[in-house]
Order: sequence, then structure tokens, then C-alpha cells
Amino acid sequence: TQITTVMEKLSDCNLCKGEDLKVKYAALEQMRCDWYNEMTGNLRYVDCDICRNKGYIAFVNAEGFEARKECECMKKRRSYQRLRDSGLEDLAKRYTFRNYRTDEGWQEQIKNTAAKYISEIKSGKKKWFCCSGQQGSGKTHICIAAATNLIAAGYDVCYKIWQRLFQELNSSIYDNEKYSSVMKEVSNCEILYIDDFLKVKDSKLLDRNYDIAFEIINNRYNSRKITIISSEKMLGDIERNDIALAGRIAEMTGPEYNMQIGYDAGRNIRKRAFDAV
Repeated sequence: TQITTVMEKLSDCNLCKGEDLKVKYAALEQMRCDWYNEMTGNLRYVDCDICRNKGYIAFVNAEGFEARKECECMKKRRSYQRLRDSGLEDLAKRYTFRNYRTDEGWQEQIKNTAAKYISEIKSGKKKWFCCSGQQGSGKTHICIAAATNLIAAGYDVCYKIWQRLFQELNSSIYDNEKYSSVMKEVSNCEILYIDDFLKVKDSKLLDRNYDIAFEIINNRYNSRKITIISSEKMLGDIERNDIALAGRIAEMTGPEYNMQIGYDAGRNIRKRAFDAV
């Protein structure tokens, strides 16, 4: 086997000295790397021809020793794992651009705008995307489609449902280590998608809700981190409670990627489907 050959070569090198030993050892290290790189792993989500689904690639470093570096596919794998951990693995398969309905003009406009947004992100832009307004109008659908498309393009996407994120941060207000850890994750990830932004059932927590929201949005605004938002609250609703928060979202989306779906029961696709049964 190749392993036996490598061991025999190593044994022969014990008789070598000086530069000859270094050359032969480097060659053997390369053989070890080649052997590792030919192995097939069993990691999930992505079929990668580069690392053969092991997640790492072996190489000979500057000192002449075998080393390993993480494969680019691991960014995609981690993002898919986050979707799975959030309970979105099945939704990501269902909520695609292909099955997003465009029966009406406003739906077609949203789909075309989301597709253009993805192209801009892939070209290096740092814009935000916000889809807000009418409940049941497909906001989450189009945002998940955009997020999974960016995952497929190699971006690291962190998905968070606002109620869960808010509860996690609010409950750890006196636990600085936990609070900082969660806040760091959502502030520093490459792309953050927040679903149902600002949706909290307890009206007594309104001020705290907006305080936490502003901290996250402000952190990402300052560092120009890409952010995707779906929310039942349109920009005007947010502005009535926090002008600075609304202003940052408006600036980063611009008018082009701030998709506001007017409140109209006729645009509630979920209810329309239910009524048809």
C-alpha cells in the first residue's frame, strides 16, 4: 500500500544526511499529503471535489512539513448547519426563487429586485435587503430564497428568528459572557438574516426590544456587514419608535432594496390558500 511505501521511504531516509535528507523528507511529506487528499470523507450538505468531503486539504508548508488548511466548502457547510439548527432545513428546500409565485405585479417586482440584490452582493457590494409589511405576503419566502442562494455562492449566512434571538439576549442581560457571545455572533457574521424582525408578543418589552435591535443593527451598520431583514413592521412603523434604527436600515438598503408591501388582506397569500380549501 501507499502507507507501507511511505514508511519504507522514511526508513531509508535514516541513512541519509544533510540536504539529501531534507529533499527526501519533503518528498515523503508530499506523498503523505497526496495520500490524505485522495481520501474521501463523509461530510454533509456539499459535494466538494477539492477536499473530497473531508473539509481539509493537506499541503507541505514553508518548513517542509505536512499541514492542513480548511477547504472553502466549510463556509457553505456551516451555513447549512445553521439553517438546520434553526429548523429551516426543509423550508430552505421549499422556499426557492423557482416556486415563488408571481401572480401579481408586486410579487414579480419583489422577485426581480431580490435577484438583482443577489447579483450586487456577488459583485462585492455591501447593501442590505429588507422586505416588510403585510403578513403572509411571502416576505420570509423571498428572503430565505435569497439567503440560500448566497450560501450556494459561498457566503457565510447566519439565520435568526427575532423572537428567539431577543429572548436569548434579553434573558442574559445579567450574564455578560453569554450576552457578549450572542451579540458578537450576530454582529460579526458575514451575512445576517433576521426573520420577523422586532416581532415580540409582550408589549411591556417594547423599549428593550428596540434597544437590542438598535445595538445589533448599529454594530452591523458601523462595520458595513450585509444584513437581510423580513418584518411585519414597515420603515414608518419602526421610525415612530426609533428614528435612528429606521434611518440606518433605510441608508443601507437604499430605496431600491427596501421592499415595503402595503397592508392589504388581499395580499395575504397564506390566508388566500387557506380560504380556497
